[in-house]
Amino acid sequence: MNHTLFLRIALPVIAIPALIVLVLPAGVWPIYVDVVQPLSLLAGSFLALWVSFSYRKELKAAFVFLSVFLLIYALAIVLLLSSYPILLPYLKPRLEETEILSLVQAIQFINYSVLFFFCINLLKVVDVTRLNKKGWVLFGATVPLCAFLAIYPISSVISDIWNRALPIVTFINRQLLNGAVIIVMVPVLWLYVQHLKSKHRPALSLTVIIFGALLGLTILSWVFLTIYPMLSPIQLIWSQSLPLISRISLRLLDAALIIVLVPVLWLYVQYLKSQQRQSLTFTVVISGVVFFTLFDYLFQVVLRLFPHLLSEGSSLSTTITHTLYVYGYLMIVVGLYAHHKEDSWGYKAIDRAMSANLEFVESQEEKRE
Repeated sequence: MNHTLFLRIALPVIAIPALIVLVLPAGVWPIYVDVVQPLSLLAGSFLALWVSFSYRKELKAAFVFLSVFLLIYALAIVLLLSSYPILLPYLKPRLEETEILSLVQAIQFINYSVLFFFCINLLKVVDVTRLNKKGWVLFGATVPLCAFLAIYPISSVISDIWNRALPIVTFINRQLLNGAVIIVMVPVLWLYVQHLKSKHRPALSLTVIIFGALLGLTILSWVFLTIYPMLSPIQLIWSQSLPLISRISLRLLDAALIIVLVPVLWLYVQYLKSQQRQSLTFTVVISGVVFFTLFDYLFQVVLRLFPHLLSEGSSLSTTITHTLYVYGYLMIVVGLYAHHKEDSWGYKAIDRAMSANLEFVESQEEKRE
């Protein structure tokens, strides 16, 4: 067995537990998903920690951070995000919906910060610090693609928030334009100070101090008079739109995650190739992290563009999403297992080759005798 053969067998096989979600009855698949998803992430967390024992310093820290990321993700699903969350029934009577969404957003932000530290520690061991041409092409395609996949399915939500805020934005812009003359005085003051310096005269003269103080007070008063009348409408729109804003920010965080991971993966693959080492198992691990988010958003875009593909109220719009997530989580598990067993399989292959060579030599000697 080697890592290539293992992945060729395992990657199609793990599609089976993922596709099971599509065929289970409506009352059963949520329970199945609630069990399989966190268990897959917990298994990935354990394997990442196991792999970390094979390395030192930066790579050890990198896989520890990956383990923590998967562990937090699993706990978040069990406690807050599953179909039957453990913690949510206790929070709903005590917290408002917006506060619960803020809590989920905070956990996701913390978790993505952990993954960011994983990337930092990974890059510390990479001698290759520049993307090659293919890497830049891939990165250039990733940024607009992720932005499109994250924003397009919720473009109507963004449009609704913008329409609510448009009168306020228009008023503030008008006030800013009316006071633009005040802003022009800032570079005038700066040029006057430079002129004084060029003449070897004191830059902080009494005139400059008085003029600067008056200009600063005028700008603060202007900003106050511009913003203060709009505080109540801004607060109203913010309170009404907070759940939608949280949803948008979560999607943008997902897009930012993929945009960060793609060049990191490419640089690490370049580094492994320069060291004449295989990069397939690590590529599968990172691809698993990218897969469930990217293809879920791609599926949402397809449904937005072709709404007649699924009948109204079809459960497939939900079960396909969970299928993609289950497969992505299992990809991480398979990749980490293959990454850990890589050295063991390599030693066994060498041992078999040496044994076969020894047997060949012995047979040749017997023939000579």
